[in-house]
Amino acid sequence: FRIFYSSAKRKAERVEPTVQGIVKSLDDPLEERLPKIETKTLIMWGDKDQIIHPSSVSVFEKEIKKHQTVMFKDIGHAPFREAPTKTNQAYEQFLASL
Repeated sequence: FRIFYSSAKRKAERVEPTVQGIVKSLDDPLEERLPKIETKTLIMWGDKDQIIHPSSVSVFEKEIKKHQTVMFKDIGHAPFREAPTKTNQAYEQFLASL
């Protein structure tokens, strides 16, 4: 049990700052932070995303001035896992456009 507890505690200590950062970021509305992005940005979304509705893409497109959007058909929240080949192609096309 000590080994398990020690390992779990170390993992929690590594994760805690990340969780705290995520929680803190909720204090700043996303809509206020997005316009500050000045770098050309690739927005990738799955049209079957059930975690963040695909209609949210319009918020990103409106607020990030220099963007390219790829909406993956029949893909959910994690295009890079669900369609790695399509995702890689989107990355390559985006990088070639820079």
